Amino acid sequence: MTRESQTLNEPCDDRGDAWGSHEFVDFFVLECHRLIAFELERDPDVVLASARDALDRWLLASGGDPDEASLQREWRAILDSTPLTELCAILLDSGENATRLRQSSPFTSVLSPEIRNRVLDDCETRFRHPVA
Repeated sequence: MTRESQTLNEPCDDRGDAWGSHEFVDFFVLECHRLIAFELERDPDVVLASARDALDRWLLASGGDPDEASLQREWRAILDSTPLTELCAILLDSGENATRLRQSSPFTSVLSPEIRNRVLDDCETRFRHPVA
């Protein structure tokens, strides 16, 4: 997989050892969702429409897989009933449930490949060389 085609949760083959770590992937996805939360606050109608469209596509593509459909229904309920400030809080929460939800986030298309690559580069630097 190339950098340009990756989604938030799919590592590229050429990224090295960091991608072997769930901790790194969770860190990267959380950092992407920080930007997504900013975009959500800036233009909620566009971002929510994109997320809903993604859920619709995924539900059609799931082929009736009950696990996938369950996650998609969970996200749909969140998108349809959660106030914007609470939705942003979910996207930014470092807890176990929020981390689980981000692993199947319908917001993957909100950030361009170029932005995701910049976040990825920044995360790799910070992950490999943490500030004490």
